[in-house]
Amino acid sequence: MIDPATEDVELRLAGASGNVYDGTAAGGLVATAGGFKFNAPVPGGGTLSVKLRSKDGVFYKLTGNAKGFTAGTIAAPLVTRVRIGNDCFAVAPPCKANVKNTRETCKPLS
Repeated sequence: MIDPATEDVELRLAGASGNVYDGTAAGGLVATAGGFKFNAPVPGGGTLSVKLRSKDGVFYKLTGNAKGFTAGTIAAPLVTRVRIGNDCFAVAPPCKANVKNTRETCKPLS
């Protein structure tokens, strides 16, 4: 069972050449109505924003946003790893840069 309110929550993006971003919300996320959130600077640089929502406490939807780095020069695929305490989840969604090349968005195909 995960406990996002007390366990460290890590968001890591990695490419073939290594980590692109690795931010940890130490001590867990702040409880909100229907989930948890974190938004602050993190060690290693940049700002990490994480929202974890659940309607039943079993299935969760995670949205994450990391600022202060670029993944544009990293060869695909980028692997997104989320760790809550000792529980790890990973996915390699396709990523796409915006027109100005100032933001990369990675999300699973629906």
